[in-house]
Amino acid sequence: MFDKCRLRDEVDRVLGARQDITFEDLSRLEYTGWVFKEALRKWPPVAGISRNFTTDHFIDGVLIPKDAWVVVSFKQLKSFNQLT
Repeated sequence: MFDKCRLRDEVDRVLGARQDITFEDLSRLEYTGWVFKEALRKWPPVAGISRNFTTDHFIDGVLIPKDAWVVVSFKQLKSFNQLT
């Protein structure tokens, strides 16, 4: 979880009374960047990807035949504990 007060303080410190964010402001909004990246990690803007195999592949001894479609869900992938 993020600290809302710390986020607000950083934005107020960098922007002051301005409403528009400039490109130069982005490098000074370090904590805001962390919060944004964590939100994207937890709730990805894309549900997943799909790929079509062009050749036969073996994954953990299981044949994935040519022309098979494989769908990877980012939500499932981030919670899969066996990834190294």
